[in-house]
Amino acid sequence: MKTSLLLLSIILSANLFGQEERGYLVIENKGKTACFFDESDPQSFINIYRSNFILGDEYHSQGYDYKKYDELSKRSGAPYPIEVIDYFGQEFVLEKTNSSFKPWLDSLTEVIENDELKRYEKKIFEAWLEASPGKILSSKLTKYVSFDDIHTIIIEYYKCNTSSDTTKKKEGFCFDQVHFVRDVENSKMPVISASMRFLHGFSVYDHYKLNTKENDELWSECKSIAMTNEKCQDKEATVIDNSEYSIFEFPFFIKNDAFYENRFQNAIELGTKYKCMTLERPLEWISDFGDVYYLYNTGIHETFEDWLDSLNMEFGYEYIYDIQGMVPNIKNIWEKARYTEDHKLMLPGDEKIYWWDFPNYSSHLKYTMNVRLGHNDHIEIKYNDAGRVFGLEVSNGLFLPLTSALHGKDTFDSFEKFKSKNELKWVKLLYSQKAGTYINDEKEGDRKQITNIVRTPKGFESGEYDLIEVYNEVLDTE
Repeated sequence: MKTSLLLLSIILSANLFGQEERGYLVIENKGKTACFFDESDPQSFINIYRSNFILGDEYHSQGYDYKKYDELSKRSGAPYPIEVIDYFGQEFVLEKTNSSFKPWLDSLTEVIENDELKRYEKKIFEAWLEASPGKILSSKLTKYVSFDDIHTIIIEYYKCNTSSDTTKKKEGFCFDQVHFVRDVENSKMPVISASMRFLHGFSVYDHYKLNTKENDELWSECKSIAMTNEKCQDKEATVIDNSEYSIFEFPFFIKNDAFYENRFQNAIELGTKYKCMTLERPLEWISDFGDVYYLYNTGIHETFEDWLDSLNMEFGYEYIYDIQGMVPNIKNIWEKARYTEDHKLMLPGDEKIYWWDFPNYSSHLKYTMNVRLGHNDHIEIKYNDAGRVFGLEVSNGLFLPLTSALHGKDTFDSFEKFKSKNELKWVKLLYSQKAGTYINDEKEGDRKQITNIVRTPKGFESGEYDLIEVYNEVLDTE
């Protein structure tokens, strides 16, 4: 509903600043522009938008209110305050008062000049009924979308001044809404299966494979250090916990969970695991204020339950109430402490795997790539280190991470060269105006081309609708 309320103000505000050319950039999954659609590349246009589809802001990420087509999948998000933008671009957050609905709505129309309030009165009433006094939150927590099998991307554009110098004019293209188009079984025409605002900033979580020399050097150094730890003396620095093996720590690698789960279970049996036992250690309790406490059994409490009650009195129920669930065999640990010299509760040692020697290892660097897109020819990319992993190369060029590489030098020459040359291919095509066909929205002949690409409601051919309005009608009302 928030998006629908914004539509008229968007169109009118554009007209206030001149009749600049507006239209649609149509990108197809073929030839050079196939890089936009490459699902195997985390840095492709389709994967970046797939991972950045966030519900809670309907103007940013839009989908169907129900599963209109079988090919759509469910996305859920948190509620958000409903906002209205009037003709002059001023934002208003809808807030419920103690008055009845009709006087409340009438009071809004006196302040907010927007016919959309009347048009969506029923939807506003439904949200108003569910709300408590205060900000009215959207109840649309679920949308149905699809980013699979997309064959066309439509990006709304408008001509704008792209010069970084405000005193100079450099005409170029600015981008607005992005629509993803695919075929579905029960529609003769392709349909828009998801829509988002054009992203001027985003992050990509990815990994980079080291070359053979760096791979072997990193493995040798980590193994050399780890093998000195057979007594688990340096448990913080070199002991590799079993949780490091979990493939679900690396969701950005995973395309098919079942496929990886099967591969992971098979990989568990590979090679040799070197194990050690850690020493006993005191049971520490850390309060919400960061204070560290040790727990004791001096024998003054006859039962374990009485001891727990005393802790609740001393530390507060919110600190200690779940100790039984957090510490396995806590009652046995408590009973044992009564007969020790200092009566301190001690956690038993754990078996740790300090090195896993497996064949055909491959070393990868995890990283986050933060991207900011300026106007036309400006792109800023920054990299953040996210650790290193050893794993196996599996079929289809995919990587199965098995354990972390905890040592090694800070930088690797091959990765530094990769960063200096890495570029988002689709960005280069987009900003050089080689990404597809530009269709002028003001020319009737051009506008009709859209109707041959994507299913649209009646009236669109005459120019009565803007594509973003068409999108809302298709996704929200049909």
